[in-house]
Amino acid sequence: KDKEPRRFGSKAFSKNGGGGGGPISILAADGKRYQLDDATNEYFVEIENALGAFDDEKKKEERKGDDDDVVGDEKNDDDRLVEEIGTLANNALEGADGKEVELMMDARCSRLIERLVAHATDEALVLFLRKACRGWKTYALAMNIFGSRVLESVIRQVSKRLIVDEEGSNRATAKKRGIQEVLKFKEMLLEKEDVDDGFENENRNRDNDGEEDDQQNQRQDDSLPEAGPRS
Repeated sequence: KDKEPRRFGSKAFSKNGGGGGGPISILAADGKRYQLDDATNEYFVEIENALGAFDDEKKKEERKGDDDDVVGDEKNDDDRLVEEIGTLANNALEGADGKEVELMMDARCSRLIERLVAHATDEALVLFLRKACRGWKTYALAMNIFGSRVLESVIRQVSKRLIVDEEGSNRATAKKRGIQEVLKFKEMLLEKEDVDDGFENENRNRDNDGEEDDQQNQRQDDSLPEAGPRS
C-alpha cells in the first residue's frame, strides 16, 4: 500500500527526512534567500514548547469544572496565564530582532509568530511590524505562502486593536480597550521613523546607474568621427 506523501511543514515532514526538521532556505520574490540560523530556530522551538505548556495548564484549569467555590481562583489563574503569555510573546518578538522575515517565511515558525502577535503588547507588535515590513521585505512576504498568511494575521490583529472595546470581548488579550488606548496605538502605527527602508538606497543606485549610462554614451559620442562634407 502506498504511503501518503508527507506535507511540507507537517510534523511527519519535520521528523522523517524532510530536511531533518531544521530551517529550510527560502528563495523569496525579491531574489534573496532567507533561512533561519540554528540559534534562532532553537530559541523559537523553546518558545513553542513554552506556549504548549501554557496550553496544557489552561486545559487543566478548564477541567476543574464550574465549582462556585473556586470561581475567583480560576479568574486569578486566567489573569496570571494571560499576563505570562503576554510577557513570553513580547520577549519572543524582541528576540526575533533581525530575523523577522525568516521567521515569517518558515513553515513552522510562521504559525508560532501568528500566535505571538495576538498576545503581544501594542508596543511589541508595532516594533515587530516596523522591522519586518521595510522596503521590499513586505513584497517578499506577501508573495510567500507562509509570510502572506502571517501578514494577514497581523493585519487582522491591528484592525482589532483599532476598535474601542469597553466590554473586553477581545479573547486574545482579555482586556478592555478604551479610546485613549486605541488613539495611542494609532499614533504609534503612524509615527514617522527615521530609518533607511531600503527604497532610498535603491533610488540612489538607480540614479547613479543612469548617470554612468549618460557618461558612457557621451564618451562613445566623443569617440565617433565628425561627419564630413558630402561628395
